[in-house]
Amino acid sequence: MRIKAKEKELLVLIVFCNCLVKALPCDGMPDTIEYDGKCYEFKNTEKSYASAQEFCNGKGGILLEITNDGIENFVYETISNLGWSWSYMYIGFNKTTGKNPWLRQNGDEITYEDWLTGQEICWKPMEYLCTANCVLYDFSFKGWSDTHCEEEYHYACEYG
Repeated sequence: MRIKAKEKELLVLIVFCNCLVKALPCDGMPDTIEYDGKCYEFKNTEKSYASAQEFCNGKGGILLEITNDGIENFVYETISNLGWSWSYMYIGFNKTTGKNPWLRQNGDEITYEDWLTGQEICWKPMEYLCTANCVLYDFSFKGWSDTHCEEEYHYACEYG
């Protein structure tokens, strides 16, 4: 069976378009930015941790999780490039009490950390004072800080 020239051109075009669609993971998701195969939606509004998490979950995502240096640099550069003057933003890690480990939203313990000096530590016998159970990214010092989950900060959703 021989393929005619026009049919061959059409076949090449279909294959090209199919590859192009696969290369655009955020296609159909306005206001998202792609990084490393995932889509990120940065929200220039402030919410509590629970409200931000609920917003992201409602759209089929999670609060952005910084799980390596690459994502952390991407977050910093994205906010800088957008020209937004954020001081802090929630990232998707929390714990239930002061002495428990920091957890990802799926319940796994975090494996990558970038705490600012003294931020993640609860010293005995003062553990009962450790009530800051959510995590912020601090844009001024380029690291993590803990905070009370009821406070309102900027946030970003992660999809994919």
